[in-house]
Amino acid sequence: GDGRTAQDGRAGGTLRRTVRLATLELNSNKISTICDLQQSYAKAKDRFLLVLGSATMWHFLSNKRGFRNWAKASGLYPNGVSVHFVDQATFDAVETWVRHIESVIAISDIRAKIYRRFSGKTRHYAYSLLTSYVDIGSLLQGNVPTCLHPPWRCVT
Repeated sequence: GDGRTAQDGRAGGTLRRTVRLATLELNSNKISTICDLQQSYAKAKDRFLLVLGSATMWHFLSNKRGFRNWAKASGLYPNGVSVHFVDQATFDAVETWVRHIESVIAISDIRAKIYRRFSGKTRHYAYSLLTSYVDIGSLLQGNVPTCLHPPWRCVT
């Protein structure tokens, strides 16, 4: 600091203030490098979002590391970009889809509609489907979910 002090409200105590200095602009080479990195990250995340857009890929929404490993093995990782940034783009893409699906469930008031329409084991089954992105994706494709996840058993 610059030595200026102010009372902080306690007996005998002082609070030091920090003087902020103006920052200098980055040189053009650093700006170019940062912009290239931002563009690479954005392109990678867009690619992963498109892949995860298919409901058949929603089994990865519960396993973001599994999606990262699959994306690497499938050759979706761009060349010349730090793997750490692309890994973060895969994780961010998974989180984006999870937030989107959960917001749709919340906005459309699905839980309340299930409660009003069903009862007993059928209601528990319907609620259990909402806990699995695989089952949600299966429903959206017009299929009957496998419902293999505990604790509920399928109601037939």
